[in-house]
Amino acid sequence: MLIGYGVWGLLTNRTVTPVIAAFAAQPTEVVRGQPVELTWDVRDAQRLALIRDGGEPQILDEPGAGSWTVDSNMLPSRSTFVLVAMNGSQQVDAAVQVSVYTPAVIETLGVQPGIVFRNVIQDLTIRWSVSGFSGTPVLRGLESLGLPAEIPLAPDQTALSTGPVLPQTDFTVRIVVMDERGTEVERTEDVRLTDPQCTSVHGDVPLLIAPDAGAAVLMRLPQGVASIVNGRTSSGDFLSVQMDNGTAAWAHTEDFACPADLFRVVDLREIVVAPLTPASTVTREPPPLTIVPTPLPTQTPTNTPTAPPPSVTPSPFPTASATVGG
Repeated sequence: MLIGYGVWGLLTNRTVTPVIAAFAAQPTEVVRGQPVELTWDVRDAQRLALIRDGGEPQILDEPGAGSWTVDSNMLPSRSTFVLVAMNGSQQVDAAVQVSVYTPAVIETLGVQPGIVFRNVIQDLTIRWSVSGFSGTPVLRGLESLGLPAEIPLAPDQTALSTGPVLPQTDFTVRIVVMDERGTEVERTEDVRLTDPQCTSVHGDVPLLIAPDAGAAVLMRLPQGVASIVNGRTSSGDFLSVQMDNGTAAWAHTEDFACPADLFRVVDLREIVVAPLTPASTVTREPPPLTIVPTPLPTQTPTNTPTAPPPSVTPSPFPTASATVGG
């Protein structure tokens, strides 16, 4: 009986091994600053402890089912959490891993000045503000300005000056960075060009077919009419003016006023036009002379009657009368 009681005592006093039915982290990949929630479901445990990255155990108050919220700002890029369930001398554990990354954020991207003119030589400055990236940022979309298709940037760089460029078409600036996970992050800025305009300073301004004082006049403008200008001659004496129907004409620069605070006439696109040749100086080779013989008309002989010889009529001699004297 004593032996039987002893065995029964050993069986009834045996420590039960705890069971961790569930232990999870949500999410397992988190943007830095967002919370991470650890949840568990444990049975037959007297105590629970949570250990992060091999550090000091954090004793939990809920030995059964419970949760714990972790501030991801306090975590490195990768953390391991171990849940330990204890019951007397028996203990079990389970582990979960959490990845924390800092996203690359492009806060700003812009082009200065705010007004970019078409067909005007100008300096542009591109500015940006980026955080949380790794590697080398890249600027794209400036090929139409004559710049490389991809421009590597220094990690601490925040602006780029293009130098003198001649924008002629709308373009889109792109800045591209990589985050800690190697994911590409991009921001774009569309640049819409503004057509430069100049205003006629007096009435009856002639718009010419060519940049020449002697060229034909297409039309005349009254005073105060704003017109799009597309360029100038190399001398700057004439402006290329766009008429309402889209046709290009030419005008004397002195007949227009351009806003000097926005652009200079000298910075307008230079257009090379062959000068007109005055009609008086045009020399033309005469065509070769071709002689075509003209046949003489056929003459029909005409019979002309011959006049008969004149007929001679003898005149009678007078009759002599003899007078006999007595």
